[in-house]
Amino acid sequence: KPFFHIGNGRYLAPPHPFLRHHFLSGSFFETIELADKQSDPVREMMGERFAGYLGNILGQVVAEKDLAKDFVFDPDGNKRSPDLVIFDQKNVVLLEAKLKRVKPGTFFGHSLEELEADCNAVGKIVAQPLRFLFHLDRAKTAGRIPKEKVPTCERILKANQILLLGVVPSMPSIFHIRHLRQTVEKWIDAYCQSTDAPVGLSDWYRSKRSKIIWHFMDAEEIETYADIRPGMGIFDALAAYLRTPGFGFSAREADGRPGLLPSFRDWMV
Repeated sequence: KPFFHIGNGRYLAPPHPFLRHHFLSGSFFETIELADKQSDPVREMMGERFAGYLGNILGQVVAEKDLAKDFVFDPDGNKRSPDLVIFDQKNVVLLEAKLKRVKPGTFFGHSLEELEADCNAVGKIVAQPLRFLFHLDRAKTAGRIPKEKVPTCERILKANQILLLGVVPSMPSIFHIRHLRQTVEKWIDAYCQSTDAPVGLSDWYRSKRSKIIWHFMDAEEIETYADIRPGMGIFDALAAYLRTPGFGFSAREADGRPGLLPSFRDWMV
């Protein structure tokens, strides 16, 4: 399952989750860091390949008609959709793929300051598909959606529920813990009310909040979903996980067994 082709048939792939020392010195993570240091074309190419990889994985279990990839939805060509749009019956997943890695203090769990900084970064990523929904709703009202994109855009806006999903190449499963989720949501709320947000976003989000949920995880959990094919669409699977009794707490007792709440990957297994 390679992510980066570096020429001559050589690839860089993420290390096994137990080999955490690779986080600090491994070439895979160092290559991810390069994405932020390169010129825009190189950075965009790397990001597109990662999003394309996720699209290929999900394309194995999602019907072609239910999977839309990054598209422009305004006549001026200035506004784009998230990297992947996955329809699951009457619901939709808006997936934003990012070549990012969490800070060492978050990865190893020894720094609250770095953990909070990463939660704010996650909030920024989750806010991207939220802005997309807001602009899409406004574009539909103004009749500015290109004719060929109207069916896809209307299907998104008419969804019963919407899942905003952020995916990075590799990270610990931590966003099933209530405190961390609240930190992310606090950042999103503050952003919506800030001068950096589009005018009207805060009121719009408040009116739509009951139908919007979110999660953040790594590519391995997407791979596991595609490998297991649990008999339900990705929205249904993630929504069921987010509604697991005890979700949000670092420990669970809902099934009579004390212990840590499992990651999405372990929950499926």
